[in-house]
Amino acid sequence: MALLAAGLYLISNDDPLPLLLAKLDAALATGAIALLQYRRKQTALAERESEARQLLALCQRYAVPLIINDDVALAEKLGCGVHLGQSDGSVIEARQRLGQAAIIGRTCHDSLDFARQAVAHGASYVAFGAVYPSSTKPNARTVDPNTLRQARYQFNALLCVIGGLTAENVQSYVDMGMDLFAVASDVLGLPLEQVAARVQVWAGALDEVVRVKQLIQQIETAFDGVVLGWGLGLREADAWDDYMVRPETLADCRAQDEHDDWRALSPADLDQFSCALSFTNSEGMRFLLPAYLIASLRAQDRLADIEFHLTYSERLEEKFCLLNLEQREAVIAYLNLLLQGWMLRDDYPHEFPRILTQLTEGYWSTSHPLTD
Repeated sequence: MALLAAGLYLISNDDPLPLLLAKLDAALATGAIALLQYRRKQTALAERESEARQLLALCQRYAVPLIINDDVALAEKLGCGVHLGQSDGSVIEARQRLGQAAIIGRTCHDSLDFARQAVAHGASYVAFGAVYPSSTKPNARTVDPNTLRQARYQFNALLCVIGGLTAENVQSYVDMGMDLFAVASDVLGLPLEQVAARVQVWAGALDEVVRVKQLIQQIETAFDGVVLGWGLGLREADAWDDYMVRPETLADCRAQDEHDDWRALSPADLDQFSCALSFTNSEGMRFLLPAYLIASLRAQDRLADIEFHLTYSERLEEKFCLLNLEQREAVIAYLNLLLQGWMLRDDYPHEFPRILTQLTEGYWSTSHPLTD
């Protein structure tokens, strides 16, 4: 699947095409656009391919992915991604036609069930909204913030929010761990000469989102290919921990464990399975660690729960010695980023500077030097 950036997701409007292209050029030139979607409801069907090709040329110049709204056939012809509404076809079929590298988004309105299905079918991101009333879709129902918090907890997938967003009202959704922020009128509704400056305001508002996404990519690269190997898997360890050790139970757990990938673990999975696994499989910490790091970066309101496992687990320092240099560097980058936020918190853990100092000076514990 394509490596998908986080940040500002710009959606085209129905300006006259020459004006739209000029505005998009100004916006893309800032380097602060993560995705661009071609959505032109007032353009005749016969003209859409020509228009989309002109947007594609702009996107290729600035290395920004182009997403086609609602039209898998056009996306397939142009080699682009696609965004599908609930009535615009199957994510599975779109994936088959566009390939594993394509970016495929799915509208989920305010429904966790829609999102769950989209993630299971292979969507690259799921979109919730409207988060605020918007001029583009004034009749769209708004999504409860608690639904977004549940989505962040349940799904290890990119989450997009849309509807009435501005650089001034977006912070609460940044704090919830949303990844993509879809905007049309707040940027493209402005006069051409104001577009670039407005995108820069958005870049400042989403700076934390972009930095977190870059760190997530570093973690994903460093821990790519890490598997549990020998020993108990997630569900088998959990079954033993709950004394659910009937032969048929264990056989079913083992069958599911064979397909586990740490990238697919949600915070809910970590809550359910991690404690038992950390005590029953020596590879458990290295397998769970990247999932924990990413979950805590995305869902900061659950950070205290997740941080506990990283700083207080029994024999943690010995387990850290299993990491290679690239993995250790990713953990240090994570700790450095979190340190900036923790310094501002009332419950700032006083032992954290000691841990960070040990890591950055080359020691994971007083008895285990940081060596390859």
